[in-house]
Amino acid sequence: MSARGEGSERAVVVHRVRAREPWAMVTAAIVAAPIIGGTVLALIDPLYAMMMFGMMFGWTGAIVLWPLLAAHRRATRIDADPKPRLSRASSAGLFVDGGPALPRERIVAAFVSPSWPNGAYLRLHRRGAWPVELWTADVEGAHALVAALGLDEQHVVGIARGAPRLSSVAARLVIGVLLAALSLLIVARVPLLSPLPLLFAAAFAAFTVLPVEHVVGTDGVLTRWLGRRVAFVPIDQIAEVNPEPGRVRLVLKNGETRHLVVAGRIGGAAATIGMQVGLLAERVRRAMRCAGTLEIDASSLERSGRELGAWIASLRDLTRGTGYRAAVQREDLVYLVEDPRRPPQVRVAAAIALGDGDPHERARLRIAADSSSIPEVREAIEAALESDEARISDALARLPDQHPAR
Repeated sequence: MSARGEGSERAVVVHRVRAREPWAMVTAAIVAAPIIGGTVLALIDPLYAMMMFGMMFGWTGAIVLWPLLAAHRRATRIDADPKPRLSRASSAGLFVDGGPALPRERIVAAFVSPSWPNGAYLRLHRRGAWPVELWTADVEGAHALVAALGLDEQHVVGIARGAPRLSSVAARLVIGVLLAALSLLIVARVPLLSPLPLLFAAAFAAFTVLPVEHVVGTDGVLTRWLGRRVAFVPIDQIAEVNPEPGRVRLVLKNGETRHLVVAGRIGGAAATIGMQVGLLAERVRRAMRCAGTLEIDASSLERSGRELGAWIASLRDLTRGTGYRAAVQREDLVYLVEDPRRPPQVRVAAAIALGDGDPHERARLRIAADSSSIPEVREAIEAALESDEARISDALARLPDQHPAR
């Protein structure tokens, strides 16, 4: 049975992901600790408190605060509950064995994102509560749960964590030394201004640790920090989306370039950062597709009078390169398969070019096949998923070049 049809009937094994939202509360508690301590000292001896407030709780606090925040950020990236549970979804809501039910009226949105190195995350946004994240190795089942809830993944806001505002090592060193020197000068010359070093330290820690967020909606890409807007790019102004090491480069229609930085340094986390960059680029492209502004050159997929075997062989070669060195990006091929406006031959050619995709790609292709009313399209995409050359050739021979006449 298909993923779309099984949504309310099958059980999907999931793992609960530890909520990452308490990160903000822990950060606030750590930042508030020296302030509370300084206030207590002020009740005992105001002058002594002001000096200690600046010297002891200033940069001394920053030295302790920075690694604590960084360690907490690393600890809360991905942490799944090892205990497997069965999850079911229907129009009534989502039900996880051993846990409370999530009524459908409380779920605002849901979407599936691939995880590294395999599986997928199902993120459920709830009205008046923190989002819920579930991890599963059954990617197709995750899409089935969303479909059973009656939700549309194409119109869900995507949020990606980016690098801190101050991510350059050289800039951190220069600014840190200047602020530390200024703090010592203030404490030595103007004791009444001793609390200022604490503000310098807190600001330095915030700018070097707290990440920005890139929010991708159907209307544009918003970059925010501490809840405040940093930049906004309307979706209809984006001409190209180019993933690069550690960031996504947006080329605007007026020629300007904007960068969505995911990580300032890559190091040994290249695989994880590469996945995050790919996900962010995919979300932007998906928003462009929903807005009808994503232009994908499908000329390399056209048959152009070639013999059937040679055409199929050329399609296989399109994705022979690795990563972004491939002739056609894999996410663009998935979009072409899903796009009902494309000619049937182009959609099937894109499925063939994908070859043996990852579970996330395969799940989306199966849903695209199930949603087509043209039997030859469904059969050809399913044959491509199974790498059945005989069925592929037979389906292509019967496939119309354009949409059937109405």
